Amino acid sequence: MTEHNQKLKPSAFDPGGNTLAPGAPDRAAQAEAGTAAPAGTASQRPLIAALVALGVILAAVFFWLPTWVEAPSAELATTNAKSPIVDTQTQTRAKAQEQASPWSDAQLAQQRKEAQAVLELLLEQQFALQEMSVEQWATEAFAAATDLATSGDQLYRQQQFEDARETYGEGLQAMTALVEAAPGVFETQLQLALDALDANQAQAATEAIAIALLISPDSVSALRAQARAMTLPQVLTLIKQAQQLQLDNQLEPALENTQQALELDAEHELAKNLQAQLRQEIARRDFNRAMTAGYQAMDREDYDTAEARFLAAQKLLPAAAETEAALTQARSARTLQRIQSLRGKAELAQRNEDWGPALSSFEAILRIDSTVQFAREGADLSRERQSIDKLLQQTLDKPERLADQRIYAETRQLLDYANNLSPAGPRLRRQLGALDTIMEQALVPIPVLLESDEETDVTVYRVAHLGTFRRQQLELKPGTYTAVGVRRGFRDVRQEFTLSHDQSAPVITIACTDPI
Repeated sequence: MTEHNQKLKPSAFDPGGNTLAPGAPDRAAQAEAGTAAPAGTASQRPLIAALVALGVILAAVFFWLPTWVEAPSAELATTNAKSPIVDTQTQTRAKAQEQASPWSDAQLAQQRKEAQAVLELLLEQQFALQEMSVEQWATEAFAAATDLATSGDQLYRQQQFEDARETYGEGLQAMTALVEAAPGVFETQLQLALDALDANQAQAATEAIAIALLISPDSVSALRAQARAMTLPQVLTLIKQAQQLQLDNQLEPALENTQQALELDAEHELAKNLQAQLRQEIARRDFNRAMTAGYQAMDREDYDTAEARFLAAQKLLPAAAETEAALTQARSARTLQRIQSLRGKAELAQRNEDWGPALSSFEAILRIDSTVQFAREGADLSRERQSIDKLLQQTLDKPERLADQRIYAETRQLLDYANNLSPAGPRLRRQLGALDTIMEQALVPIPVLLESDEETDVTVYRVAHLGTFRRQQLELKPGTYTAVGVRRGFRDVRQEFTLSHDQSAPVITIACTDPI
């Protein structure tokens, strides 16, 4: 046992497996002195040696083994991801590890992990950029970023992990900046390509599109621009041919060429503009032809055809002011032609005293233009003469109506008025002469003999009640009369008769003979 305050001394390690107790004399010195060790001490030596060996192994496992396992595995992972190559000078590293303390080893391992984490992010950005073929559109910037990564590798191999992490970080920032700049580069190159296409520069467009597709191979707009660039030479050839055909006034073939060009590249501005120009020229040419045909029809007084041609011209060039004027002229001329035609028919009907057709023609004119004065006057005249003609003809057709004193008086007034009408055509003069004769005859009585059976009571309407008689004679004016017979026990009889100077004196028999 040692004293409480006695300073302990480290035990010496025996490569043979024996550890000397503190203050114990060397086993070789005891042998020289001829003293033997106690029996119990000799039996415990193997156990003590085993415990000491086990302690050494545990210390190695606890302090050295994690460092040995961690470093190669981390370095191997880093090497597989383009990390620093494992230093072949393992003896130097082993010596440094033997000299380092466990706490320092732990700090160094942590720094290495942090450097590797930044390196992993850097490699991800590097792979992304290489997939976009960054070397072809950002050569210098990518080379500078790669140099930073290489510098980080050198620091890593020198186990300057913290400096390596910072250098890797700078490289990561540079790579990230390139990744973030890629969309802008794409848009720039795509716009350069589109501008080159607009300028008909196929080579420049192809080069710019190639760079854009490196960054975004699946871009629809870039692929469409690439297709346009590929067809541009053929499109330009078609446009050149169309322009020559245009100069030769072969407008339809030229238009067909522009259509073929646009089928290859629907976005080609020159082709679109040339096609629009050709269509305008064709429309103007057809417009002029239609207008000419319209005026030719006007000269022939074929106003329906003229209007159709002017309408066709208007569809071709709706904004042309001359079509509206031509249409107005054609319609006015056609209206005037129609009015003149109707006027001729109306005046012919008037001369023929055919007042119904005359009135229809004048009314047709007024439906076309209600302000035509001669049509108004002609319609009024025809309407009046038609009415007078109808009244005159009715009296002539049924002169017996004049037996009615009221009708006779009205007819007399009509006759007096008609005698003053002008012009008086043959029909009117004939009607007036015939009516005048009828009117004179209407005042001359006609003898009428009535016979009965002395049993029937007879009455002649509007003339007299005659009673019963065998035979009786009356003097009646020309006209239609009705005689009625009545007898008790017999059916009434009724007989209508007409008197006229054109007929012989009639004998009227009226008697009730049918018993009830």
